[in-house]
Parts: sequence; structure tokens; C-alpha cells
Amino acid sequence: IMVVSLYFEEANNERYNDLKSKKKSQIFSTYKSIYITSATIALKLNLSPLKIKTKHEFIQDAKLSENERIMLNFIALTYSKDINILENSEEIFNLTDKLANAGFEILYEEIAENPGDRLKNLVNYTSQEFWDA
Repeated sequence: IMVVSLYFEEANNERYNDLKSKKKSQIFSTYKSIYITSATIALKLNLSPLKIKTKHEFIQDAKLSENERIMLNFIALTYSKDINILENSEEIFNLTDKLANAGFEILYEEIAENPGDRLKNLVNYTSQEFWDA
């Protein structure tokens, strides 16, 4: 079994911590939930994967639940449109790292930089972006 790590941009470390902060109406309890939400936003908005300049490791693959693995597989498969990607965990995680990096900027702007309650900001943003036809 190969252990693959997930990464985010080191420069975003403080902002990742900010989104997990209990002081500011905590919405996300784990880095994984921020990472998966960010990658989902990138997928939905068809953003180009954004290379990580300075990697910050936050979790090893072994710590992902089966549902989280399935979600990351789905994101990679949907983005790449190549069934063969599912044969290579390292390729899946490399792609989802870059997608999460691309989507994080939007996630942070919509939740933390907009005034008001962060949870309401998240609900308002996702309901507009994900459910409006």
C-alpha cells in the first residue's frame, strides 16, 4: 500500500487555520474538509489546476476515510475525464492538490473576506454557484 500525502500551498497555511478557527464561527473542523470543498469548487467552476509553489503537507492518504477517498477519486475522474486515472493514487492526489489550491482562493474570499456570518456566506455562495441553473 502506497501512502500518499495531500498538500496545500504553504502561503495559505494561516488562512487554512483561519477557516478552522473556533474564534471565528468555525465552519470546517478539519483541513480535509477545506481541501475537499476547495477541490469541488475548482471542479464546479472548471478552474485550471494551480501548481503549488511551496508544499505544506497536512494529511497522509492512510488517514482518509473511504468516503473521502471516493470523493477525491470522483473529483479527479470528473476533471480528467480519463478512467485510467483511477489506477494511479499519486496522480489522483497530485491533481486534487492542484484543484484544491485553485479553489481555495475563491472559498476563502467568499467565506472569510465577505462581511457577515461565515456559515451564511458559505450557504449563500454554494446555493448560488452549485444550484442555480
